[in-house]
Amino acid sequence: MAIMIGAIEFWPDFFNIGRDWSLGEIFNYLKWAALIFLLFRAWLREKDLLLLMMCIFFMIVFADDMLMVHERVGAFLIINSGLHLKFDAFQLGEIAIWAVMGGCGLILIYTGWRKADQNLRARTMPMGWLFCGVLFCAVVIDTLHSLIPERTLLGGIFLILEDGGEMLFISALLSYAVGAFWAARHQNFAVESESRKRR
Repeated sequence: MAIMIGAIEFWPDFFNIGRDWSLGEIFNYLKWAALIFLLFRAWLREKDLLLLMMCIFFMIVFADDMLMVHERVGAFLIINSGLHLKFDAFQLGEIAIWAVMGGCGLILIYTGWRKADQNLRARTMPMGWLFCGVLFCAVVIDTLHSLIPERTLLGGIFLILEDGGEMLFISALLSYAVGAFWAARHQNFAVESESRKRR
């Protein structure tokens, strides 16, 4: 924020939440990896297709976030189409790639969802809403942010809303998954063990 309003001239990229592979982004990568690990363990235990599809879906999201797929492929498409010569269309390219990945993700989730029981659907539904929060920050707020001049107070606010919002929603997503697929498992195990002792 201080850079945006001109209070300071330099801030290391490693501590800039708006930069890929900064400290904040690395924490995001670790959280995505932990989420995938939890879902994979849950699938190994429960053998439910929805959990496997969610695991694959979040692997795609993780790869996109870490490797900057939608930015790089979107820019490639816009440059090779010549649209960048007519107007600033780079954000449009990113949205187009997001749409393609989103369509693939919906197919994966629907494939597992239609075969899941009501209990699993109820457990995973909150994760869908939390991921919608991630998408809102990554797509909607990011698009609005791209329309605002750099190094302005408003630009700094949107940077915090975009990247800070993503971090919060990813943290909430991981926290929920820990409760739904890790803590709950150990709680059930403890209850079963106590039940056996009473027998």
